[in-house]
Order: sequence, then C-alpha cells, then structure tokens
Amino acid sequence: MAVRKFKPTTPGQRHKIIGTFEEITASVPEKSLVYGKKSSGGRNSEGKMTMRYIGGGHRKVIRIVDFKRNKDGVPAVVKTIEYDPNRTARIALIVYADSTTKVSMANKIAADLTSIGIPVKVRELSWDNYQDALKGGKFDKFDMYYGEVALPADFDLSALLKAGGSLNYGGITTGTYADVINAYLAAADSDRAAACGIMLQTISDTAPIVPVCFEKHCLYVHRGAVGGFSPTKYNIFHNITDWKINNA
Repeated sequence: MAVRKFKPTTPGQRHKIIGTFEEITASVPEKSLVYGKKSSGGRNSEGKMTMRYIGGGHRKVIRIVDFKRNKDGVPAVVKTIEYDPNRTARIALIVYADSTTKVSMANKIAADLTSIGIPVKVRELSWDNYQDALKGGKFDKFDMYYGEVALPADFDLSALLKAGGSLNYGGITTGTYADVINAYLAAADSDRAAACGIMLQTISDTAPIVPVCFEKHCLYVHRGAVGGFSPTKYNIFHNITDWKINNA
C-alpha cells in the first residue's frame, strides 16, 4: 500500500502520513459482512444521561474480519480490495470455491422464474465437475449456467469469444469475433468509439451468449435495452411480463 506524506503547512501536518486509495476496487463493503456500530448517546443502562454532548454523528459500520484464516486446502480468489476505516491496512474479500453465495443466488433466480410460470431446477456441482461440464460441452439447449465475469479495463473480450479463450466454454471458433476484437484493441483513441461500436454490434447480432448488465436499475441484453424493468429487493424478475425490449 502506497503512502502519502503531507507538506508541513501546519504543525499538525508536519509528520502526517496516510495511505492512498489506488488499490481499492470496491466503493462499498460486502453487505453480509458488516454490522452497525452502536453508540450509547451518553446514556447509561437505565437510560439516564451521564455524559453530555454525546450523540448524533455519522453512521459507522464494523467489518467482520476472519483473523483465524483456518480454512486450508480450499481454492479461493480475491474478489475485491476494500477500505476499512477501523484499521490502517486494507482488507480483501475472499471467495472460496465451496462458497454457498452463488448457490443461494441461483436458487433465488430459480424461485423468481418459477413464480412466473417458468419452471427451473437448480443442480449444484462441485467446482471440478462444473469445469468438466463446461469444457466437455455436457449441457443441452435448456441449461443455464450462472456465472460472473469481471472484464479488464480495456474491455478485452478475447477470453470469452476467441478460439482457445480461457472462458470460451461454448467452443466458439468463428474468426469474425477475433477480427473485430483485435481491431478494437488496436484502434487509436480517435477511432476507438467506432471500433467498439462495430465489435458490439457484431457480438449482438451473432454471438451465442446473452450478456446481461445491471446498472442503476437498467437491464441490457444482446437485443437491446429492456424497458418496464422494476426489480424489487426480493424479486429481480418483478413484473417480467411487462418487460419490453427497446431496439432503438
């Protein structure tokens, strides 16, 4: 973690050093791993004020940190690097291969779809079996695999759509995708927007994947933007029968 040293413009800043924030990858902490910090407000156990001028203040949350780290032999990845105001170090969100988070999300999606008349059955696989099923093409046209992909900063889609890509589980071998992706990556700054438009249009018209992006209560699929989208806290498919695709 890099540090920032202040100019001594005041006596209090003469030896002040703080950490920088370049390595932070998440603006908010994982909701399931925080809890609110309670304050007495200057009251004792009987509710009587025993200390004046205490109260109010900004809401504070405590991050739950696993200091023991006794889960050995389980593959894991670092999902985010987060800021913790309660310590000078940064904290990392680790997702283990046997995490139940994605299973819970898959069950939630299945329940939402089933509630609107689209029956879905969730089949849980181990990570090794899941990888074998994807790489071996062991799925039919009715299978839906739930997964997340974090794209790099340059929006390189090679891993998804190029032959031999690490995430090309569908066995895509069409050279057109490689051509438009390479043209986009090699384009100058002045031509980058046009090259990106051509790449995305080609993928939208022909790619055998359905990219879905949730951002600020907007839904985007390969056929266009979806209107009438109104997810609730407990049902992301709320009023799905009213959804309309805007191709404009």
